[in-house]
Amino acid sequence: RELLELLGVADEVLPAESDNGASASPEDRGEGLDVSGAIEATAAFAPGVNEALNARLDAIRSAERELLLLEEGFDDQERFVSSFAAGEAKDLVSLNVSGTMMTARRCTLRAVEGSVLARTDQDDATSFVDGWTSEDVGDWIENVDGTPDEVATTFRSHGITGRELLALDREGLRLLGIRRIGTACLLLEEIRKLGRRSRGEAPFFEHSPYCVEKILDYLRSKWLRDNGFIEGEPLLPPAVRASERKRFEKTVEHFFPGGGADLILGRNSS
Repeated sequence: RELLELLGVADEVLPAESDNGASASPEDRGEGLDVSGAIEATAAFAPGVNEALNARLDAIRSAERELLLLEEGFDDQERFVSSFAAGEAKDLVSLNVSGTMMTARRCTLRAVEGSVLARTDQDDATSFVDGWTSEDVGDWIENVDGTPDEVATTFRSHGITGRELLALDREGLRLLGIRRIGTACLLLEEIRKLGRRSRGEAPFFEHSPYCVEKILDYLRSKWLRDNGFIEGEPLLPPAVRASERKRFEKTVEHFFPGGGADLILGRNSS
C-alpha cells in the first residue's frame, strides 16, 4: 500500500481495510519491495491504472538515477575534503569555472578521451615540475598540440630544465630560436597553465558553471555505466534548461571536439 500510495493510485487498486480493523496482507501493502529493481511494469490492472502505475514507476526510476548522480557529486566533494585532511588529494581535481569552484575525480574527467577536461588532468607529475630534467621538458613539449617536432629537440639541446621552463618569457623563447609568433604564443600559454598546476592552482575555465556542472554530471554517469554501476536504458543527453541550450551546446563543443560533443549532445554521428 505504501508504494501504491507513493504512486498515487492506492485507492484505485487496493481494497480498504476491513470494518473490523484488520489490515491488508503484506503482499497487498507492498512491503519489502525494491522500487528501483524489484518492481516491473505492470499489465495486471485496468489500462488506465496500468498506464498511471507505469508512468509513476518510470518517474521514480528517473529520479533515482538523478539521485545517484547527486550522491556521486557529493561523494566527490566529501572525498576532496577528507583527502586533503589526510594529505592525499591525488584522485581529485579542482576546477575554477568563472569563479565557482568544482571538484571531480580524475576518472570522471577522463571518461571521454581526448577532451579538454581529460587533458586538464593528463600530467600527474606537474607538482614536480621544478625537478624536471631537459628530457622531461622535451617529453612535455612533444605532447603540446600544435607544436612543431623540432621545438622539443631545441629545448633538449639547450638543456632547459623544469624550473627554467616555468621562468621562460617571450624574450627567452626568442633567444632559444623560437621565432614563429604562433608557436611562441602557444608555448607561453601552455607554460602558464603548467605553472598554475604546478602551484596547485585550479585551472580556470570561463564558461557557465551551470553548463559545466551538467557536463560533469554526464561524465560521472558515463563512468558509472562504463564500470558496471548503472545498468538499463542507454545514457541520455543531459537535460538542460531551454534558455541555456545554445550556451550548453557551445560549451560542450569547446570541451569535447569532434565525436565527444556528438556523444554528449545525442547527435547522430553517422
